[in-house]
Amino acid sequence: MRTPFYGLCWLVIALLFSTQPMADPVRLDFYSTDSPPIWSETLPKNGLGGEILEAVAREANLTLGIDYLPLKRYENLKQGNRLGNPLYFIGQEFASVIPLLATQAGFCFYRPHHPEGKRLRSLTDMVGMTIGVIRGTVASKDEFAGYGVKIEENTSLEALFKKLKQGRIDVALVIDTTAYYYIDKLFPGESDDFQFNALAGGETPIAIMLDKNTPNAGELTVKIRQALQKIIEDGRYYRILTGYGYGKPDADSNWRQRIKQALDQYRLSPIVIHE
Repeated sequence: MRTPFYGLCWLVIALLFSTQPMADPVRLDFYSTDSPPIWSETLPKNGLGGEILEAVAREANLTLGIDYLPLKRYENLKQGNRLGNPLYFIGQEFASVIPLLATQAGFCFYRPHHPEGKRLRSLTDMVGMTIGVIRGTVASKDEFAGYGVKIEENTSLEALFKKLKQGRIDVALVIDTTAYYYIDKLFPGESDDFQFNALAGGETPIAIMLDKNTPNAGELTVKIRQALQKIIEDGRYYRILTGYGYGKPDADSNWRQRIKQALDQYRLSPIVIHE
């Protein structure tokens, strides 16, 4: 016959098991380069990409570390987990590539200088114009010069957008996230005076790249992708986007379609980066 003590023992054992702490979070360390507003150790939560990554990590029970490197050192990495544009690492193999964000390149102009608007689809639409870019982002100026288009390089995004408003350049070639962020930062309340025209074929993913030697990479990839899908579905993802200019006039409303396309593009594992 079972005694009350016997039952009490089983109760204690059951309680012990039910109150055991969850498994310790898996830690992942990444390399990135300081590129606000997407990644930056000077921004709260490491910027837009950092906020998305933090929400994904919390959902997937991961802990994170980000080591920021100068651009040249970052581009020359041959091993380690990375955050950023996969096209920096053409020819390298990763255990998986998981896009967190899909950015869109395009031309930004200041409406008061162009009240008739701008439709920039090809170089022939830009004859006689000066295009502002960040130094190093345009490989060859000769192609533009052949169409009578001048490229003016800038050392900072602040300088680029100030020149745009001053009329010292006609348009700025940037990605959407950068445009929304810096317009809000430099010219608060004036976003209606700027317009962003998406460039066909200008989509670029910003991704987690797990090193090919990452332990349990397959399981981690599934967890991360599921966590990302969860924060997209419950609204957390878009709430983060709105903090960086999405949802304002002329902001791209196709963010959901773009991140889905990016995730579909990199659904295989392992993967070698191609252009």
